[in-house]
Amino acid sequence: MVVYGRDEKEAVYSANEVLGLVLANRRNLPKASIIKDVSLPKKGDYVVMITADLEAAKKEIKVATVKKNTTIPADLNEEAMERGINFSKVLADALRKKLRE
Repeated sequence: MVVYGRDEKEAVYSANEVLGLVLANRRNLPKASIIKDVSLPKKGDYVVMITADLEAAKKEIKVATVKKNTTIPADLNEEAMERGINFSKVLADALRKKLRE
């Protein structure tokens, strides 16, 4: 990954942001590199440690949504409404679980 900035501070900030966005939705995160083990391609290159706030990055990513109509039994609808169940969340959670099988 290569990032740019007008100065080192801006480049590091950009790298933190990019890293967060790249990793935010990954299930298996890669292991962090050990700085002394990083090989540098060109003379004059150097390593800078960066971190990422994955929770903040997740908030920045806007997930596109689509509207779907579905039919459920009336008694389930009534009970779910009484309990304040969020139909969209339940359906999305169930689909994610089913897709992981």
